Amino acid sequence: MKFASNRSKRNSSNTRRKANFFRPVIEACEPRRMMTAAVNDFAGEYVAFQNGQVLAINIRPTSSTDINYTGDVNTSGVDVRLTATESSSGTLSGNVLASGKKVAFDGSLSGKTLTITFPVAGTTDVVDQVSTTPAPLPPALVSHTRTQFKYSAPASWTVSQGSDGILISSPSGTEQVAVFGTVASGYYTASQIANSEVSAGGTIISSSYLANGLVSSTEYKQVGIGLLGYTRNKTPYVSGQIIETLNFSNAGTNGQTVALLFEVTAPKAQFPAACPTLIDILSSIQQNTAAKVSKTTVQSKSHVPGLSGSWSTNPAYEEEEDDYIATIQGETLQSEEAVDSSVDSFCNDLLS
Repeated sequence: MKFASNRSKRNSSNTRRKANFFRPVIEACEPRRMMTAAVNDFAGEYVAFQNGQVLAINIRPTSSTDINYTGDVNTSGVDVRLTATESSSGTLSGNVLASGKKVAFDGSLSGKTLTITFPVAGTTDVVDQVSTTPAPLPPALVSHTRTQFKYSAPASWTVSQGSDGILISSPSGTEQVAVFGTVASGYYTASQIANSEVSAGGTIISSSYLANGLVSSTEYKQVGIGLLGYTRNKTPYVSGQIIETLNFSNAGTNGQTVALLFEVTAPKAQFPAACPTLIDILSSIQQNTAAKVSKTTVQSKSHVPGLSGSWSTNPAYEEEEDDYIATIQGETLQSEEAVDSSVDSFCNDLLS
């Protein structure tokens, strides 16, 4: 049995997967101890990434000396529970509760690789341990549909919406999710914005292009995906980003540029537990065209250094014409190829 995400809602004709990108990004950010079969050795967080999908399994011992476990399996925001018992030979047997039915599985551990087999279905999943500490259960997300942007977030999180996008922050302010859109006169590129972040104190951990060239006779597109590291209040942070620029000219040095920025940010040490929730929040964001657009801007509230520049002077969401907004939604938010490529790139970079 493969854990399949419930995409019926996100892939409907109404949503067209507008903001459904960036599946959970997991940072392998602590020393990993090699594991041998023994009591409680299965405890931890395990993750697999394939074709833009994420499978996260958290296994929790019921007590420090017990061989019984509880846990949960999270696939693209869909969470199901599991129970299991470790045998004297060091194997794991249990059930997951999927769609109201118990599905039996067996598990074996080799180093930090967990192999889960479903005998009835005859299928197998292989997941890698990213932490010896299980992540807490994800918080419930509350949907908001009557504001400038439709989104889902934990009830205690703060939200700032403006003419340049939306920023959602945890109660402590350390974790952030953001979507920004700006329009400027002149020719700007994604690499130029990334260089601005470096000049402001950031360090590029990894980066690559998803697109870089003409997409029509009047449109030049550059899309970069990357991980940016920086320090804030003496704490190391990591920001996973996609930066897109669309220049409406013949790839020359003039015209107008739409700049799009998508971010998930958290302290480096919190990434294993934080990112699944951050990605679920990000994937829920959609513009509400029926709502009134705020006249204030919110991009300056982002923790990420160097986000201000000539490309960010004119907020895209306050434009009276629909051309820029249609471009923003069409070029990135509905591109399944970019979504899947982005997810795989992030995950491979973080786990390498």
